[in-house]
Amino acid sequence: MTKVAQKTEEVVSEKHPQRLIGIVVSAGKMTKTIAVKVDRLVWHLKLHKQYSRSKKYLVHDDKGEAKMNDKVMIEKCRPMSARKNFRLVNILTVASANKGEKE
Repeated sequence: MTKVAQKTEEVVSEKHPQRLIGIVVSAGKMTKTIAVKVDRLVWHLKLHKQYSRSKKYLVHDDKGEAKMNDKVMIEKCRPMSARKNFRLVNILTVASANKGEKE
C-alpha cells in the first residue's frame, strides 16, 4: 500500500461524527425534514448550579419515518441545505399514538 492510501485510511478511521439525542418537535410539515430539540446541562460559574439549555436542529429524514415526540439519534453530516447539517441515525423511542389526542 502506498503512503497516500495509508494516510487516507488513517484519516477516515479517526473521524467520529457528532451524535446527539433529542425529541422531534416538528414532523410532516417539510419534505424529508424534521426539527429536533436537543437539551443539554450547563454549569453556571457564579451560581454553581446546573441549568438546561436547548437548541433546535433541522435534520434530514430520508424515509420520513420519524413522528412528533419520538426520541431520535442524529448525526452531523455534510450540509444538505443552508440550515440542515444533520441526518437521522435511528429512532430510539416511539411516542405513543394516544398522547395528545382528545377522546
